[in-house]
Amino acid sequence: IGRLIDRDKSLKQFQTQFSRDQRWLNAQQEIHSLPLLKFPEGILIVDMFPAQTSVVCIVRNPLDTICAYLERQHKFKTLIFSQDEILERAADWNYHYLATQNAKKPIVFVKYENFVNRPQMVLDVMSHAIKLPLQRAIPKKVKEQALPYFQYVPGGHKVRGIGRYKLSIKSSDIVKSVLDVCRPALDYLRTRDINFDNIAD
Repeated sequence: IGRLIDRDKSLKQFQTQFSRDQRWLNAQQEIHSLPLLKFPEGILIVDMFPAQTSVVCIVRNPLDTICAYLERQHKFKTLIFSQDEILERAADWNYHYLATQNAKKPIVFVKYENFVNRPQMVLDVMSHAIKLPLQRAIPKKVKEQALPYFQYVPGGHKVRGIGRYKLSIKSSDIVKSVLDVCRPALDYLRTRDINFDNIAD
């Protein structure tokens, strides 16, 4: 999906193009049993799923999201990323969430940070949204993600918690540049009760 994204195209144009892609055609047989997309580009194709599909979108602080993505891109061998690649990912983050404005299917938005800090509350909201009762209690280990960013062990991806971007983005100017790029989506998400005030604290 990522390779087909053209930010100059409308969401409808993108979906039309993707509907002809062989990977989407191959996915049709699984679409009813495995409707779970764990990647941000998935938000661009939610309207291509059956009408009864429920959509829950997890929104994460763009600074942490960008750095987590770049860690994977660099195969966790470094925490040092160039300003250009950071800002490119910021533009992607902004594009993905702004695209949800045009989605016809209802979307329930959940803050990743809320899930980390209040997992039971968030799971209850999600369970209600997708009309699927919880079958078991939350594992105690779920709060591991809340460990501080300095628990990250260089050379081994141990923790991707809240504020982990502070290991990679040392410049306040770059932080400001990222938030400037992301500002349209941040302002949009505030209208959906997802508040990212004090995002760089």
